Amino acid sequence: MAAYGKLMDWGMNVFLGGVLSGETASVVTAAKADDVFIMETTGSADKCIDGNDKAFRVCFYDSYQGTAAADYLNDNQLATEVGVFYQSDNDYSAGLYNAFVAECAKTGVTIKETQTFTTATNTDFSTQVNALVNAGVKVVFIPIYAEEASTFLTQAKGKFAEDVYFFGADGLDGILGKVSQDVTIADNVLMITPFAADSTAANVQAFVKAYEAKYSATPDQFAADAYDAVYVVKAAVEAAGGSVSGADLAAVMTSLTVEGVTGTMTWTADGNTNKAASAILYKDGVGTLFGQNAA
Repeated sequence: MAAYGKLMDWGMNVFLGGVLSGETASVVTAAKADDVFIMETTGSADKCIDGNDKAFRVCFYDSYQGTAAADYLNDNQLATEVGVFYQSDNDYSAGLYNAFVAECAKTGVTIKETQTFTTATNTDFSTQVNALVNAGVKVVFIPIYAEEASTFLTQAKGKFAEDVYFFGADGLDGILGKVSQDVTIADNVLMITPFAADSTAANVQAFVKAYEAKYSATPDQFAADAYDAVYVVKAAVEAAGGSVSGADLAAVMTSLTVEGVTGTMTWTADGNTNKAASAILYKDGVGTLFGQNAA
């Protein structure tokens, strides 16, 4: 709240949200009272913008990612039986897990083996790895963050069959940096994402080129979501006739369609965006849109 208050003192009238869901959740009530429009860029917890009808987001929300992962797995016929490895005391991980399991029940995919860990047990995954290997599954769903995923993948290297996929969501972004000592540790990692830097779309390539020239790095989905968020706000201000009132901007959001580098976006009254999910496959330290790789 202190940082939010300082931004208000500086004249803020549009807020791009906190990096983490909890940060945004802590200010949504104040922002509503202040008539400040929120365009959340990275806070993905389902309820982090609840209670504020002037709050929207450009990123996927957690339960959507779990559902989308299950649908993607089924639509691409990756497996009919899967294993799951998730962090039971983490809201992000548990939320994706619950949504994934619920959607698998609808699509007929069997959860053959489930293994968990907690913050207190996040260094030795040998028991979980062995159980998942013994299950013989071709896909292991890992709705966890890159730090814990790097530990799991390091301990799992060489134990699973070469054709097993490790499938996760946006929490895996940055995984290559966590395994820089041996990027092949991340081989066969699939990550649900709205953005792929190797997309052939002209707007994506223009964004990637400009980003690389400025920062000497390839943009990830978080950079892409932030970029799109600015242009969504621009579109909303234009649609609202130049007003920056939170109420006026919120009133036009459900009528907007914005073509961004993360896809074609529309919004529902609950603040969530509708845009397509794809998946990136990592191999030899390179991530490509799944289905485009040569392997």
